[in-house]
Amino acid sequence: MPVKPRKTPKKPPILSHEFVIQNHADIISCVMVLFVFGIIVPITSSVCYTFVAAQYANEIAPRVVAYGTGVKDLCTIFFYTLVCIILHAVLQEYVLDKISKKLHLSKIKTSMFNESGQLLVFCLISIVWAGDLIIKDDLLLNIRTIWQDYPHLNMPFMLKFFFIIQISYWIHCFPELYLSKAKREEIPAKVKLATINLIYVSALYFLNFNRVGILLMFLHYLSDGFYHFAILFDIVDKEEKNSKISSLVSDIVFALSRISTIVLSLVTFVFGLSSTEKPAEEVQDGDYNTLPIRLSAFGLISALQVYRFLFFFRNHVSQLKEIKLPIGSLLKQQQQQTSSETELEDEPKYTKRQNRKKESHLPEVDQNLKRTTRSKKLKAK
Repeated sequence: MPVKPRKTPKKPPILSHEFVIQNHADIISCVMVLFVFGIIVPITSSVCYTFVAAQYANEIAPRVVAYGTGVKDLCTIFFYTLVCIILHAVLQEYVLDKISKKLHLSKIKTSMFNESGQLLVFCLISIVWAGDLIIKDDLLLNIRTIWQDYPHLNMPFMLKFFFIIQISYWIHCFPELYLSKAKREEIPAKVKLATINLIYVSALYFLNFNRVGILLMFLHYLSDGFYHFAILFDIVDKEEKNSKISSLVSDIVFALSRISTIVLSLVTFVFGLSSTEKPAEEVQDGDYNTLPIRLSAFGLISALQVYRFLFFFRNHVSQLKEIKLPIGSLLKQQQQQTSSETELEDEPKYTKRQNRKKESHLPEVDQNLKRTTRSKKLKAK
């Protein structure tokens, strides 16, 4: 018998939706190479430099360069959004897809695994990066430096680059919905998550609240990191005891981080910055230390924490209801079984005597059959 050749999958036509989705990492990497190559060419070097390098550099001391904020940062954010899309594709293809195939997960668990895996890696990088910046600037031991000398217009390079990467990552989540073929049911939740994070990070960066912002983001990513780790552990681990411990730890970290965020924003925006407050008409040179801006910043941060607390309690209440329903039905079934058994065992004496009298009128063979069936029923109980 001649062996039939295997049918190779048809390649999608060029510039079609499938072609773009399958090769989006290669296409975007080619665009990035053009930007990098444009720096070498003298005609396009000034334009490409605004996309690749950090802008608003100021030499505040000999060999000491600090950076500010401005409109040109949007060009840098666009370039590093492309970088985030490529890194997302690399992590998905070479790490998460291979692990999910080995685990033989269902479609629902695979989508949960991919989403939590991507966010866990991003949270871990953000925690390490933010923690290093907090230790270098001595923000924990000397908490007054959070609001002293505001506005903090002169940022170190790594602090500015941290905020640019944060904004770029949450922007890249919107085109990623198309590139990862997200389902319609998943789109609203992902859009809401990316929009909220993008608004808060952008506000902290462009309003020059970068010192308090780095602490708030550290607390935020710490709780989110434990949360996504608990989800992955629940998917991978088959034993329920370990997953319960991980979920309990994530719940504790979540509550502590939410409370710490509200306290830190209260101390900074309500009490700390009030000593150098300015009238609303004198907003200039990046100084946004006015009463309406400070109160609105504190209100928005507190509202987000309260909203997340409510969402947290709703999820736990719904989980408890789902657990109680099957337990309640099982208990009812057991009660019904026990009640029927007790009714059979606790028959009145006169009914038993009547049954025996009826059996006595039967022949001996039928009497023996009745006795054996009765003994079998008792043994079965």
